[in-house]
Amino acid sequence: MANSSIPKSISAPSAIDIGLILLCALIWASAFIGIKIAVVDFQPIMVAFSRVSIGSLLLFFYVWLQPLFKRQTSWPTGRANWVKLCFIAILYTAVPFSLISWGQQYVSASLTSIIMGSSPLIGFIIAHFTTRDEKLNRYKFMALITGLLGVYLAVDFSGNEGLTSGIWGIIAIFAALICYSVSGLITRSLTNGSTENISAAVLGLATMFLIPALFISGQYPSDFDNLSNDAIWALIYLGLFPTGVAYLIRFHLILKIGFTAFLTSIFFIPIFGVFLSALLLGEELTMKIFLALSILVASLFISRLGNKKLKQKRAGQA
Repeated sequence: MANSSIPKSISAPSAIDIGLILLCALIWASAFIGIKIAVVDFQPIMVAFSRVSIGSLLLFFYVWLQPLFKRQTSWPTGRANWVKLCFIAILYTAVPFSLISWGQQYVSASLTSIIMGSSPLIGFIIAHFTTRDEKLNRYKFMALITGLLGVYLAVDFSGNEGLTSGIWGIIAIFAALICYSVSGLITRSLTNGSTENISAAVLGLATMFLIPALFISGQYPSDFDNLSNDAIWALIYLGLFPTGVAYLIRFHLILKIGFTAFLTSIFFIPIFGVFLSALLLGEELTMKIFLALSILVASLFISRLGNKKLKQKRAGQA
């Protein structure tokens, strides 16, 4: 039986893999539209809970099916790994899902996708202070400044109505990015377990953590009769696709083509997000948005150049 946790080697992306990268980016970008629709009738923690609970059911079902396809998977073992998984569940799903849902009450889906597309830039800062081999170089620093400029241009500062709420919404989304980056560092320290089992465990633990948060906050709906079908279907979609299916595509690609190649999907998230927001939500496409989007994508390419230069430097020192 094949063991999905230890791939023999990674391969160059095929045409199918590239298609899956684009599909994953499209699904993740569509999450911001789904959240924008869901928060009309549901509170942020309820949105987060629905996403992780539906997604966890899908992933546990997927893991349960693996023996039928003669694939061997394994759950993480050891107390230290499960403690780390608890922190990952909090920082990778429960907290950021709630923060993004709260922030999108005041921030457009297109701006959210642009901010989320800058996640590698936030990771640069955290990695610089927490690792010995991921320091900022001039290319990464240039990418960071350029990316933040792009995000700044995407924010509408005209008029004071709702400006304060909008700024707090942006801060909440950036806080979610920090949570993602920190959880990524913790994930690197896990010592065993199949990727799909780890993903299922993370979503299952996040569901458990969000149950008391849901009832303590009182953010569960009390009147189901007044809930719109659009909001209900948005919740179901968020759980099945951006949280469930996208996770499956993610670890399939990471095992097959490697994590670095998979990160290409981040380049497309703000692009898909901006156009989906205009198409499905009627959000305005302005020259300012296009300029911000172009600057952000340029910053991501600069960051990739910085990574290549760093690898070349290490190879020269070896």
